[in-house]
Parts: sequence; C-alpha cells; structure tokens
Amino acid sequence: MKYFLSIFFLFFSINIFSQNQSIENFFSEYGYDCNTFNNEDLYEYYGYDVEDDVTPAIEALNQYCNSSKNIAYIIATNVNIRNKPNVSESKVLFQLNKVVWYKDALNFGSESDYIQTDWLSNPATPVDITDSAIADGNKWYKIKGAELTKEEISDLSKWGDWNVVRDSLFNLDEKGYPIRENNDREHWIYHTLVHRFQNNSFKDGKYSASIVVEDWMKEIGEKVNFTIDGDDVTGEFSYSSSLYDGVYCKLYGKKSTNGRHLSLKSTCYSEGTEYEGGTYKINLMDNNAFELVFTSRGINSVSFYRYEFEEIENKYLVTNNNFGEINSKTTIDDLFSIFGKDNVKVSDAQSCDGDRYRSYYIETEDIEFYINDWSWYNGWWEIYSYNKKFRTKGGLGVGSNKSEIEKFNGQSIDICWNDDENQEADCYCDGHVESYNGGVFVEGIGPPMKNGINFEFSYYEKDVAKKIKLYLIK
Repeated sequence: MKYFLSIFFLFFSINIFSQNQSIENFFSEYGYDCNTFNNEDLYEYYGYDVEDDVTPAIEALNQYCNSSKNIAYIIATNVNIRNKPNVSESKVLFQLNKVVWYKDALNFGSESDYIQTDWLSNPATPVDITDSAIADGNKWYKIKGAELTKEEISDLSKWGDWNVVRDSLFNLDEKGYPIRENNDREHWIYHTLVHRFQNNSFKDGKYSASIVVEDWMKEIGEKVNFTIDGDDVTGEFSYSSSLYDGVYCKLYGKKSTNGRHLSLKSTCYSEGTEYEGGTYKINLMDNNAFELVFTSRGINSVSFYRYEFEEIENKYLVTNNNFGEINSKTTIDDLFSIFGKDNVKVSDAQSCDGDRYRSYYIETEDIEFYINDWSWYNGWWEIYSYNKKFRTKGGLGVGSNKSEIEKFNGQSIDICWNDDENQEADCYCDGHVESYNGGVFVEGIGPPMKNGINFEFSYYEKDVAKKIKLYLIK
C-alpha cells in the first residue's frame, strides 16, 4: 500500500507540473520568470511538504523554461523578412504583421474603395531565433516560426487544417491571403524588430505606447502611458473609437523587486460611469517593448506594445527616493566625486534643542543645496534647498503656494507657527508642516519614519514654500 501511494503521489506531481499553464500561473501570481523563481515559493504554491520529493517539479519547470527561452515576438506591422542578413544584397521575401486593406463592397468605385483591417487585436508573431549575424555594422537575427502551442494545435484539429508546417512563419501572399511558408529558405530580420523577455529592469521615467487604426469610416486607438518613480507607478490606459464610446482608466501600483514587472490596478470611466477596472501586469521586453496582461473576472488577455521612453531629467528632480542625483545609496565620498571636493563644504552643527549633526553645503555653478547628516544618530539625511530649480514631478518647489501643495497632497496641511495664540514657542515650529493629514508628503517635525518630500514655509509669506526638503533613511 505504501509503495502504491508513493507511485500515486509521484505520478500526481509529474502530472501537475507537466501542465505549462500551471507554471505560467505560478509565475504570474508570484511575479517570477524562468530566471528568478524561488524554490520555496514553488513548493508552497503546489502544496509540497518539506519531506516530499520535489525532483519532478524542478525537472518539469526546467523543461518548461528551456523549451520557451528562445521565444521572441515581432510586434511592429509591415515588417520585411529578407533572404540575407543585409539590405543592399537581399530581397524581401514577404512581410509579417501586414496591415491589410480590403474591398468595401458598399462603396465600389469611390475614392474609399479600400478599408483598413482592424488589426488592433491581432497578436504579435512568435518566432524562434536560430542564429545571428553582423552585416554592414548592423546585427541581424535568423528566425523561424515558433512551435505551435497546445491551443493552436487544438484549433487546427477542429479546423482540420493539418497542412501547416511546424517550422513555419505565418505570412500573407501578394493578395493578402494568409499562408504558411515552409522553412526551407533563410529568414532574416533586423534585430531591433525582435523582442524577448530578458533580464532588463524598468527605469524611472515616462513610457508611452499607442496603436491607431484609421480609415475613411473609423478611427480606433489604444494608448498605454505610465510613469515610474522608484517603486511607485501611475499611468493611464485608453481605448477610443469614432464609432462608439471608449474607455479611460487610471492606473496605479508598484514595480516588482527585481524591476522587470509592474503590477497595477485601475479605476475606469466610460459613458459617464466610474468603476473599478481590472488588473494590469506589464512585463518588460528588450528593444523598447512590453507585454501587457489584462485580467478581468478571472479572464486574461495579452497585448504587446512598442514604447517610447522619456527619462526624466534628474538633475533638479525631487522624488520620494531622489533629490537630484542624490539617493539613499549615495555616500559622502560620492558627494565629493559627483560635485567636486572643493564644492562640498563640511561643518559641525547643532539643532535648536542641542542635538549635534554634520552639515554639508553643496554649491556649483547651477546647483545649491544642503544635507544635514543624522545617519550617525538615527539613520537619516535631511536634504533641502532654497533654489527654485528643484521641483517634484508635479512641479512643486520653492515658491509653490499652500493650496497647490494641498491639491497634490490630497489633504489639507497644518503649518506650525510660533506666533499662534495657543502655540507654545518651539524652535521646530516656525513654518514647518506639523501634519499632512495622511497625504502623500512627510511631516517635518521629529525624525522621519520613511523617505519622503516635505516643505517649509516663509514667515513673511505664510502661504508660500521657502524650502523643498527630502528625508532619506540611510
């Protein structure tokens, strides 16, 4: 009986891990991929105990990752496939992801005889990279069609179309009809048109992607834009159509620890109604592309986009994690390297209630700010400047008024003044923000509990900020 149970559980384990979809779900739920998965999380996800033999699970997972590691995608439309890895000496065999124009029977003979196919929902073309070459100083990939998935094989079985060759590419003939080209000739493509899941990480900045279909009778578009600031992500998704009402969604969420994935929620608006939308997982690919997995009511849909990236100028940018070029990993030696030793003045200072700290004054031709170093005491830096150049992404800084800061904060703010009738004189009170009332900024009285931005106000213009500050836990 014991022998029978061992065989049963071994078979059960192999059976579970032979399902690629189960492994994909594990990756999706834990934010892992073939390069980052954690064995303990894998065992926990599938209910293994410490004493269980987990070899079948690891072998199945490795087999899955090895079989999919070469998969790449061609996302752009009208992509030329050539018979040699160059432009001058090659010929175009065909185009992938071709945008098709078809006859409009209702307007035959008019200037608008042809209508563009709505290719928004067409999937990217999966391919395998089999070789690479350098020609004329440019890199080229040799590709073949990716192996058919279980779903594709199932569909082909239903359709009865078994003339499809596994090692093939989905193409269009000269008249726009879909065909499968046998892989008996060289297929070469310029390397930037192929996208894979690599070990790249999202950087701070703005990502913009869009797809538009436009012809005489309709205009349909999708836009995905988001901005990354440290671990925080905000953005928007929109679907618009000239034929019917579109959808607009605000996106918000976090970047994964390894920086390769974004996990986002959404609040959407359509036909005058606001509602909680589905979730979005965005996975970074190489050559400026990403995969977007949208989940609603347990159903996933996958889209691929090529994006434009705008790295936000960080010389004067203040975020929860950066004051210009300074972040939590910056050391005192780094200050000397970045700004020059002659431009960093060091002095010992004392707070109004007697606590000592080290002060650094940094001044160059175009930058001026201070650092109060409390790292020796309880582990933080207070960085501030009177310079109007230092601004948040929302444009807040020295000179911003109280109402502008409150609007961005999302809550009212309470400023402490020594001349308040019921306020006992306090050296920490003169223009400091006593409370942001649960908003996005960090109070400036007492040691900070987290990284964050703070403002200090002028005694003579009590509604105007005179300092912008950042607290960094060291």
